[in-house]
Amino acid sequence: MLVRLRALAFAVVSLAAAFGAHAGVVYHEEISGDLSGDGLAPTSVELAVGSNEIYGSTGRTVEAGTDRDYFAISVPTGHEIIALIEKAGTTTVGGVAFLAVQTGSQVTVPVTPDDATGLLGWIHYFGATEDRDILADLGSNGFGATDFVPPLPAGDYAFWVQDTGLGSASYGFDFVIAPVPEPSAAAALLLGLLAFGLARGLPKRGVGRQMLSRRLAAIALFAATVAGAASARAGIVYDEAVSGDFSGDGLAPTSVVLEPGSNQIFGVTGRVVLDPDRDYFTVTIPDGYRFVALIELAGTSINSQVSFLGIQGGPQVTVETFAGDATGLLGWTHYHGTDVDIDILPAVGAGGDGATGFVPPLPAGAYSFWIQDFGDGDADYGLDIVVALPEPGVSVALLLACTALAAARAGRARG
Repeated sequence: MLVRLRALAFAVVSLAAAFGAHAGVVYHEEISGDLSGDGLAPTSVELAVGSNEIYGSTGRTVEAGTDRDYFAISVPTGHEIIALIEKAGTTTVGGVAFLAVQTGSQVTVPVTPDDATGLLGWIHYFGATEDRDILADLGSNGFGATDFVPPLPAGDYAFWVQDTGLGSASYGFDFVIAPVPEPSAAAALLLGLLAFGLARGLPKRGVGRQMLSRRLAAIALFAATVAGAASARAGIVYDEAVSGDFSGDGLAPTSVVLEPGSNQIFGVTGRVVLDPDRDYFTVTIPDGYRFVALIELAGTSINSQVSFLGIQGGPQVTVETFAGDATGLLGWTHYHGTDVDIDILPAVGAGGDGATGFVPPLPAGAYSFWIQDFGDGDADYGLDIVVALPEPGVSVALLLACTALAAARAGRARG
């Protein structure tokens, strides 16, 4: 029996290790040759679970014209693209370069289109001194593109990379592939507990059978309650139209109480003549919980091209409003108006320019927010701070359930 349990534990650990595998560099033009310049016949690049780094160069010469790079990838069934990291060291020639994605195995959009119709998404990237996740931005630029909210599901995708500046620019992108999130650990434990009860054997008849059936039903109800509590939604927790203006002082931000689940915050920022309306508020993620997403809600608007959102660890924003860089901030982003909900937490964590930076989720603790639109007039915003309990991996839950099942069977054998 002990040998069997050890074998089971080894199998589960091996499976978990496989899920966490990192593929590293999967294509490098200096090693594998130039990527295709034909969108209808892009270079095929094979991805694996984890990190998949692709390096190349683009740009333009007087003699040869524009060097466009096209490559196609496939995300396996049961997996998804959870991040697209613009790697540190990426450069541009003219200050801006272009990256686009189209669903399928080809890029059929012409090289000089009137708009982005036919593309799933696109972005102008600006070079990077540190890694930053651009997947959310890739899916939110519109102009005729379909747009999407990360992660990207299993399927075929073709990419187009181009810098129109004169000269050569190097780029690096990391496609992070992960299994689709596992079913709730509570559900896995429920199955294990039911199996445990059944393995001990239901009496064929009488009061004993009824009592055991009731116990199993109680277990099922408890597990369902736990699962429901973990996904509880708190709804709107602050609306300036109802609760009054947020503080304009980073050293005395408005305190907002969060609950597990969805915590929607609505406000207005902008500028009247030379008087900006900055909003500051602070939240606390309770012990045992995590800050898993920051959703920019549909209907958020801006006055100019971008608005600013910064986060600092702690109960205050101590960074000066006209600081030379983002030192002191945990992260920041320039957000755009949106007509679809989009998670901007990865973008906040990849803001750079002196900010500490982070990879979501954020742990328990106090966080203070700074929101500002630099354009004249009012700009409405809506944010949803999603707070969740970290669940134990379903593999661990299933291992415990299987161990209980084996122990039950051993008990029956001895009886």
